[in-house]
Amino acid sequence: MLAVYRVAVNYANCSTKTALLHTWQTATDDYARKLSAFSRRIGFGSPEECETLQRAMTKARESSKQARNDFQTHIDQHQCAAGRA
Repeated sequence: MLAVYRVAVNYANCSTKTALLHTWQTATDDYARKLSAFSRRIGFGSPEECETLQRAMTKARESSKQARNDFQTHIDQHQCAAGRA
């Protein structure tokens, strides 16, 4: 994601692209936090707690994937990846 982020920031002349990028970054950060929380508790928490954390982690992963797809779809349709917008 870092390379995509750098390119998008270097050519941040499209407000929609910038907003989608920030949404993707936020979703990715949320997923990383939930994955970390799940990893810390696995084997130590109750089965119910681990199941709750796993569901939250899975939901966050799906949100991150959707945000990435939204970003990529915009780039493909708008062709603003390299400052062409």
